[in-house]
This record gives sequence, structure tokens and C-alpha cells, in this order.
Amino acid sequence: VNCISPNGAYSYLKSGSVNNATATSLSGAPCNLLLTITGRATIDWSPSGQHTTFDFTVNTNPTNGSITLMTTQTSGPLTGDISQTVGAANPNLDCAVNGLTSLSVPIGQTTFL
Repeated sequence: VNCISPNGAYSYLKSGSVNNATATSLSGAPCNLLLTITGRATIDWSPSGQHTTFDFTVNTNPTNGSITLMTTQTSGPLTGDISQTVGAANPNLDCAVNGLTSLSVPIGQTTFL
């Protein structure tokens, strides 16, 4: 929500939700939070009804570089753009019992590079 377009090229994209996301993490302990996840997802934009597909990498392992979410937009609005989100990722509450099934970033900042 509250999306802004610093260069003005996409001012009609006000908010988006990620759908159809898939991720594969490196193997390890059931709730290992030092991981790298890669995948592909789609943003459904409001109010335009357009879609952006992007490839992503989530890295929470400081030995593999910066702790970030990096994306490369592959189709739709923003095609060819790269973004970086920095923020603390929280695992699902039952992670220790059921393994890692989700990561949320309640506070983060996304910048298009």
C-alpha cells in the first residue's frame, strides 16, 4: 500500500498484493532461519488491474551477503526493474514444531534500483 513512483512513470499503481508465489529454500533444520529462498511471484496492481511477474531472492543468512529481499521484474509494469527490500523477517509462529512455512516482513522499505 501507499506505493509511490519517484520518477512519475507508474503513478497509477497505488497498491498491490502478491499472489501465486512459490519458493524453494536450501535444505537444513526444520526451522533454520539462516536461509536463502528463490522463487517467482505475481503482483496484482490496484486500481489498474495490471500484473507484474517477478523473480525473487530472500536472504536471511549474513554469510551469503546482505539480509534482503531482491526482485527482478520480468513482465508487466516495471519490467526490467530491480528492487531491494530491507527489513526483519519473522517466521510462522509454529515454526519450531511444523517447520518454516512463511516469512513476514511487518516493517520494511522497498527501493527500486
